[in-house]
Parts: sequence; structure tokens; C-alpha cells
Amino acid sequence: MFCRAIFLPNESRRIFAELEKEDFLRGAAAWPPGRFADRLAYFQSELIALHPFYELNGRITRLFFDLIAIANGYGPIDYAKAL
Repeated sequence: MFCRAIFLPNESRRIFAELEKEDFLRGAAAWPPGRFADRLAYFQSELIALHPFYELNGRITRLFFDLIAIANGYGPIDYAKAL
């Protein structure tokens, strides 16, 4: 289920404030195994649920989270293996 248009501004602010509060997942190397993947999946699913666009939403969120993974010392996510 996708977010209704009326809630998009508040929900997007909430999600990005939460992501900022977690410092964009920086410091993942010190986290317990799997926590980075769990938090990344949480934020990615939250952003996809906003779905303000008919096209590109999935591709843009994948690129955004690839960049977060790279900034944390991981490689880009192999979405073919994730299926």
C-alpha cells in the first residue's frame, strides 16, 4: 500500500528526520552483523511506500541506498541476488 498524497509531506519529513537521526547509517562497521541490512531495508521500504511518482521511484531509491551503502564501506547492493 502506498502513501496517500495528503500525507506525503509529513511522512517524507518523518522518514528523512529518522534517517538523519541515525546519521544516514554511518558507523555501520561497529554494528552487530545484520543491523545495517535491517536498517537499510527499513528505510528503503519506507521510501518506496511514499511512491510519489509512477516511474523512477524504485530506481531512485535503489541508487540512494547504494550510495549510503558505499558511504559506509560496502559495495552497491546486488538486487539480482536479493530476489
